[in-house]
Amino acid sequence: LTCILPLSLSHSIILFNALFMESKELTYSREIAKHLATILLAMPQDRLTEGNIYNLHPQVLSLVKRLILECGESLTIVSTLRTFKEQERLYAQGRTATGAIITNARAGESYHCYGLALDFRFTDDPNAPYWRWKKVGELWESYGGIWGGRFDGLNDLGHLEWHLDFSWEDLKSHFI
Repeated sequence: LTCILPLSLSHSIILFNALFMESKELTYSREIAKHLATILLAMPQDRLTEGNIYNLHPQVLSLVKRLILECGESLTIVSTLRTFKEQERLYAQGRTATGAIITNARAGESYHCYGLALDFRFTDDPNAPYWRWKKVGELWESYGGIWGGRFDGLNDLGHLEWHLDFSWEDLKSHFI
């Protein structure tokens, strides 16, 4: 089994411990840990692709399916769960590596690293007009999610997040 998450033995132990903590405050972190462990250990290798919606946390997956049904648009999901290594590679782009800057989040700072974010495009028009992106983003916000079209600085129209009442700092502290 090839590991898609760059977990060291100590990170694996922290992840394992998060699964079995008794604290009620950590209910969501246990759910996220269980989800990541499922992806890591049980997902067939041919389904461990970055754009696979089944790599999303089950609560996010349910909302994405609802979004696809309700938005009236044909969407292609292009990115879901990312490894820390992949996130760091994307962060380097436009800084220490060639290409344009496409993220301000380092490894562990992106909700993608926990199966709580996705990037999409319109199947029929990757360069769709703003109003189409806004329609999808506002529908996502109506569910309680965060739309990247409202980010300060780097406006990310095709990015959707679900925080589960956690900041990325909270998540990173539980899993790193």
